[in-house]
Amino acid sequence: MIDADTSPDPNLDQGGHFILVVASYVPYVDPAAYGIAPEVLTGINPADYFITSGDAVSKATMLEKEMWALAGVAQKQLSTSKVKAHKQFVAALWAAAGKCRTLVNKLKKVRGDALWLETEWIDHHLICRPKNPRAKGPDASAGD
Repeated sequence: MIDADTSPDPNLDQGGHFILVVASYVPYVDPAAYGIAPEVLTGINPADYFITSGDAVSKATMLEKEMWALAGVAQKQLSTSKVKAHKQFVAALWAAAGKCRTLVNKLKKVRGDALWLETEWIDHHLICRPKNPRAKGPDASAGD
């Protein structure tokens, strides 16, 4: 059980694997929705970081780093803009960057003592499995 209480975690599948819905943690802040042309700034779609297999914590950490960087660039480029939507875009980016930290912390909690939190895309869901390839016994690798 991932959470300290005894209620079932709605993010766990029947095998006890964490199901990650990226948009529920970090929204995609689309520059076009704020009237910003792609040649001015491009957005970061958080889901793009998780569609291939690999360690979810590493991916979320990189997403966080790049989201903070994008927020800083947007702040600098749009700081003199009088357009209200541009200021809202910058604020949404800063908020999304902060939500990345929440995601990193959640994934670290899910990973627990395992070395990695492997991701796998199954039936339009991202399944996260703690993996510890050098361990022996039932805790060696969930889902294998």
